[in-house]
Amino acid sequence: NLRKRMQGMHIEPYEISLTDKDGQTRYFELKAKRIDYFGQEANVVILRDITRRKENLRRLKEYAEKMEELVNEKVKQIHESEEKYHELINKMNDTVWVISLDGKFIDVNDAAVKTLGYSREELLRMEPADIDGSLTREQIRNLIKNMPADRIQVFETTHITKDGKEIPVEISSSLMTYQGKQAILNIARDITERKKAEAKLLASEREYRRLYEELKKTEDALKRERDTLEAVTENVGAGLGIISRDYRILWVNRYLRQCNPGCEGKICYSTFNHLTHVCPDCGVRKIFEEGVSLDRHEYAFTGIDGRPMWVELIATPIKDAEGNIIAALELSVDITEKKLLQNKLKEYSEKLEQLVEERTWQLRQAQAKLVKAERLAAIGELAAIIGHDLRNPLTGIMGATYYLKTKFTPKLGAKGKEMLETIEKAISYSNKIINDLLEYSQDLKLEYTGVNPKALLQKALSTIEVPKKIRVVDATDSLLKFKADEEKMREAFTRIIQNAIDAMPKGGTLKVTSRKVRGKIEIAFRDTGTGMSKETLSKIKGGTPLFTTKAKGMGFGLPVCRRIVEAHGGKIHVKSTVRRGTIVTVTIPAKPKQKDEGQANDFLTDTRHCQ
Repeated sequence: NLRKRMQGMHIEPYEISLTDKDGQTRYFELKAKRIDYFGQEANVVILRDITRRKENLRRLKEYAEKMEELVNEKVKQIHESEEKYHELINKMNDTVWVISLDGKFIDVNDAAVKTLGYSREELLRMEPADIDGSLTREQIRNLIKNMPADRIQVFETTHITKDGKEIPVEISSSLMTYQGKQAILNIARDITERKKAEAKLLASEREYRRLYEELKKTEDALKRERDTLEAVTENVGAGLGIISRDYRILWVNRYLRQCNPGCEGKICYSTFNHLTHVCPDCGVRKIFEEGVSLDRHEYAFTGIDGRPMWVELIATPIKDAEGNIIAALELSVDITEKKLLQNKLKEYSEKLEQLVEERTWQLRQAQAKLVKAERLAAIGELAAIIGHDLRNPLTGIMGATYYLKTKFTPKLGAKGKEMLETIEKAISYSNKIINDLLEYSQDLKLEYTGVNPKALLQKALSTIEVPKKIRVVDATDSLLKFKADEEKMREAFTRIIQNAIDAMPKGGTLKVTSRKVRGKIEIAFRDTGTGMSKETLSKIKGGTPLFTTKAKGMGFGLPVCRRIVEAHGGKIHVKSTVRRGTIVTVTIPAKPKQKDEGQANDFLTDTRHCQ
């Protein structure tokens, strides 16, 4: 059969007998399959010992034959004598009962009473379906109806005892004459142990089948791994070779075969490098002679086209089962491109150093600007101190002026009254400068509330005396809402509006609009005034403090506005054209950031950044 299988024929599993060393005959079930075993055709053979199963089957057959003979004999005796029949069935260890053709128990033996746990009277009031756990009443009726007259019917089922225990049984059923009437005799044998043996046999068969499948899977997995390893080594973009202890090339991958055709079997140093001795710094030599576990080094040479080339050589030992080094595996990787990139990186590094020097010079320039800003901050701090110190003498002058005005007005002439009014205006102007100084130097603390541009604009206009020749157009959106410090924003609006009025001495129009763009609120103030030159606009955008083009004032207006807006996280944009007017756009977030205190971002206009 093995020869037939090798010829491609399909052979089903079959049984064989063998004699062991003790001279005993044992039976086996033989299963075989043709396989490819490392390039050679072979048979994998599985022998399963079925001696016990054969012996059990033989005994079962003998037992069945004896039982059949015994039953036939007993039935014959029963027919001859019911008294002997009762004596016989009560001596049997198997459960025996007689069933009428209408499906009722009409007699049971002592073993049935003992095994099932019911009394004889209880059983005689029952029917087979009451104790059968596998067959329905309908199935039992069909068995009774179709009972053959000339042979014993054998089948398996499950009996349920009074306490709920399940017992697998094999029932031998046949027709008989009982008390002059046709009935059915059932003999039930407990086959629990046989079922256990069969279950073990089935489990053993499944285990053998599983082992066979595992063997097949392992064989397939080994083949896949071998194919994968071969694919990796053959297609890797680097040279891979195995060198023996006498420096002979045992194997190379496709990469090296293409570079060095026919190199296998030759000496490595003469084949690869055209030398008569082992290469300097040879990693393979270090593995063989020094026992290193890994060697990595670079090798430079000139290519066929005259260009410089570099390879990285990595060698590692190959050991046998006893741990002896029998060969070396060497990997050669072309690193020419890497080396060229390193050279370029060096050039870039030198350029970077040059850029760093240039950046250092720029930082020095920025430091000079910072020093200038610190000086401006000191000026702002000094201005705050002066503002506080000037308020006291101004208060005295204001009181003295009021006294002179109330006591001596009737005695003063027109010139005297004019002088008093001049003093009062000077006091008011000086007080405004002091307020600007104090407001410019103090910290900003914001108290956010819900506001809208229209309400802010109206409150700002209520504090300003707008000349009749100037028309204010309110085009803001009353439904537009955002979070801001109402008083601070009103102050910023007031200063922007006042600047617009001052820029229109001959009259004009101030139009205020608002809109929401990408989560931000934009409020634009467009006047038709004199506009600003590029130089003036540059100084304003640059945040130059204390800068003004007016005859009166110290240039605090726009810086204070910028501080307020930037403290809200916003910004001010100024666009101006000479003789055409100016547009001041205030942009702030609709929702403020989580801050306890707003701060202006321009360090040239905020002394705290320099302090």
